[in-house]
Amino acid sequence: MKRLLLVGLLVTACQPVDTAIKKARGELMPSPQLDAHILARLTQADFLEIDPARLYGHSGRLFLTTRPRDEVVGILDGLIRDQVQSPRWADDYGQVHGTFRVKAQPRMMLGLSASFIEGKALSYEDEKDLYETYETEVLYSAPEPWDGP
Repeated sequence: MKRLLLVGLLVTACQPVDTAIKKARGELMPSPQLDAHILARLTQADFLEIDPARLYGHSGRLFLTTRPRDEVVGILDGLIRDQVQSPRWADDYGQVHGTFRVKAQPRMMLGLSASFIEGKALSYEDEKDLYETYETEVLYSAPEPWDGP
């Protein structure tokens, strides 16, 4: 019986630490793990991912939600707050956005923005159902190396 407990303890101890456990412990996540952590939240049922080319024609990943923008910013901030340097957000004309340096890998930077969909009728003119259904859009650019200007 003691051997079985010891084997169980060893097997458990050798498992990789889950992202949520690392975050709870305040451990830094390398950029691939932080990317997976962010996407795990943005791909939940309260967000809809669409091809950004449908609206804007640029790279990144675009998510829509019925949640209010300020609530979405709180969700995003909670995901990255302890994992990036200087988690400051800018608010420009209804869009809250930032480019953030990953603490665990300072050469890596990611981008996040959350903006009101209302007022973007021209961008959504061919996507009226999305415009009428969703309240907030999130644009996410995964961590990439950046050496600065």
